[in-house]
Amino acid sequence: RTASPEAGWLDLGYCFDPTPHPGGTPRHVVARYEKTIAKRRAAAAPIESISGDLKRADWVNLRVQAETMMFLAMTGMNSAQAYSLPLETSIKYQNLGEKWRVRLYKNRKGGEVYFDFYKEYRPHFKEYLAFLKCFFPDTKHLFPRMLADGSEYKRSPDSKISVYLLRRLTVEKSVPWVSPSTIRNTRINYFLRRSGDEELASEVAQNTVSVLKEHYEKPSQQRAMTEITRFWNANDHLKKDVLVTSIEGGLCNGNPESEDVTPPEIPEPNCVTPSGCLWCVNHRDIDEFEYVWKLVTFKFLKSVELILNMQVTDTPADLVVERLAEKIDFFRQSGGGRTEWVIEAEARIDEGDYHPSFAKNIELLESLT
Repeated sequence: RTASPEAGWLDLGYCFDPTPHPGGTPRHVVARYEKTIAKRRAAAAPIESISGDLKRADWVNLRVQAETMMFLAMTGMNSAQAYSLPLETSIKYQNLGEKWRVRLYKNRKGGEVYFDFYKEYRPHFKEYLAFLKCFFPDTKHLFPRMLADGSEYKRSPDSKISVYLLRRLTVEKSVPWVSPSTIRNTRINYFLRRSGDEELASEVAQNTVSVLKEHYEKPSQQRAMTEITRFWNANDHLKKDVLVTSIEGGLCNGNPESEDVTPPEIPEPNCVTPSGCLWCVNHRDIDEFEYVWKLVTFKFLKSVELILNMQVTDTPADLVVERLAEKIDFFRQSGGGRTEWVIEAEARIDEGDYHPSFAKNIELLESLT
């Protein structure tokens, strides 16, 4: 019997109750021999109900590899450490209520280290331990590997984790593959970004701050945007208390001043023509949905103007549409809910729901088409 029916495991014929032999050979020797032979035959046999060239041993290894990936995702442990974990009392599993804590000795650190995983993973992990007891009754490893003949792979001290079968399956099914190192790196950088504390992040990752900086820390777009925003809030020559709403819909100080890169076809900023605001040094965009709706509506207005005035060469309206498209794309790609703002604004334009600032102009132009 491989397992109870409640566990839902496939009966591969690995574990059975040995029967006595009528000969003179000791019963326990015969039982051990028959068990080994049956185990190897079952491991090498194909599974007829599943297409492909995988044997029964391969499916056992596939389960172990999937469990390995889940364990790495839950604990954030280094793949080499996880692969070397022994299935014995040297590992301590401590129930902390909301989570489990795994304790073991790490030679490189020269002391005990621990890794936590969520309590929801605990029942699944216990099922996996029962799975190991059935298919690898004599194993000393938490993540063993079975050979084609049903015996356990005798790994060397420098053996590395193998997830070939799992990776092959994901590629065949067109599922994006995420490696163990990517999982750990993403986990550490996410925690570093959310906490902003390098020492705390390195402690959680069971590394020093220098190792964290050298091997794990990656540039964060979110943190960079936050720092840039703080910098300009502190160093912008335009103070918020003097800003007023510009004719384009953003904010300015009421003193029009042209940028150095302003195209000659564009009118000088004059607080009268909305297009001039797009190249004004003292103009500021607003980080809110209302402003994004204005930009998308303004872009649609200029697009209608282009339709009414078909020109062979580029016109000022073409340059304005390009400038507005750049601003809208920035909001679309910057995240933090801004992508949804753009999607909603564009959906409103498709439905004819224009922002009040430009609605009458659009209605007038559409009446001429």
